[in-house]
Amino acid sequence: MRVIVSILVCCFSPLSAQSLQVTDDLGQKITITKPADKIVALSPHLAELVFDAGAGKHLLATVEHADFPRAAKLIPRLGSYNALDFEKLFALQPDIVLVWLSGNGDATVEKLRRLGFNVYVSEPRKLSDISKTIRNIGKLSGTLDIAEHRASKFDADLKVLQQRHQQSSTISIFYQLWDKPLITINEEQLIDEVIQLCGGLNIFAGLPILAPTVSTEELILKNPQVIIGGAKPQERKKWMQHWQQWSMIRAVQNNHHYFINPDLMSRQTTRMLDGAAELCSILDKVRNTDYD
Repeated sequence: MRVIVSILVCCFSPLSAQSLQVTDDLGQKITITKPADKIVALSPHLAELVFDAGAGKHLLATVEHADFPRAAKLIPRLGSYNALDFEKLFALQPDIVLVWLSGNGDATVEKLRRLGFNVYVSEPRKLSDISKTIRNIGKLSGTLDIAEHRASKFDADLKVLQQRHQQSSTISIFYQLWDKPLITINEEQLIDEVIQLCGGLNIFAGLPILAPTVSTEELILKNPQVIIGGAKPQERKKWMQHWQQWSMIRAVQNNHHYFINPDLMSRQTTRMLDGAAELCSILDKVRNTDYD
């Protein structure tokens, strides 16, 4: 009798050897009994990470602006990250729903859980969270070998950048997310780690809000050496004209204002290292300039 009970526990326990379990960015454990054939990603960065993990063929749907890699453009849409079509989502009956907490919001996470979905919450605050998410998606989708290869390359490339710039002199930076109102980042935003990686100092790191609004007067008082704009090409002329009005700021006086494609900085994907390499190159250029 004892043998029969042992067999039953082995074969029917939800945490048996066949189960797949990962921990998301909120510390919640997600357990599924078999690799996920049907995945929904409710943000552009999560759709991109699904492809990085080798699970693109399992991606049933995503949201607007999920445009990388090219194959992501062909995935059906469920609205935008903050305006989802729950009826379409429910009809798909995905095995796992990948959610971005800052974008989709707590209410969406709770609603998805009430509907009975397996929900994986992404809220990366460190660059290492990117490779962790790739590995977790790979484990959930049964593509861990591909995911591990991509995540390991990211970790190695990150280490190279860290070692290359760890002795660099500090450059003060204003990073602009938006122009009207003037929005920047604090130290909890992942972009701040990229800035630090390159030897930069985010002048508004100490503010309590993840993406705070600041005034022109505050910016002038901080007097950064460099201004970086996360603007699309069509917005850059307007932003540059605005910057020229701040002639009392060192960055403007010395023509040290630059743009980096926001997809390389604001999307929490492996491409953030491309943005980091670009930022580091800019700061090296500034260091090699006869300043003050």
